[in-house]
Amino acid sequence: MKKYFNLLFNYHKNNLILYILLVSIISIRYYFKIPTPFGFVLKPLHIHYWSEGLTTAFIQLIKGNFYSAYKINPLIFIIVIVIFFHIFLEPIIFKSKNPTK
Repeated sequence: MKKYFNLLFNYHKNNLILYILLVSIISIRYYFKIPTPFGFVLKPLHIHYWSEGLTTAFIQLIKGNFYSAYKINPLIFIIVIVIFFHIFLEPIIFKSKNPTK
């Protein structure tokens, strides 16, 4: 298990600051209800876009409200699977391409 966590850390250590900033920005956007640039343009036109409500759906998913998260944006489950793949499985799959020293 320790070897696996070392592999995860070595794979993601170059992007660690990016991950922390990304989580911070998403949290700030959710807390202050700041719309995305798409929201400024498309909301007055009553056009729904695919990423509308992803932050809110993710927060609902963290709280355990799966049905509410699905109602807000059904794509949240696909995105969570992709994020899980990127964080936990990608380092194992691409381990042979990026050998550790």
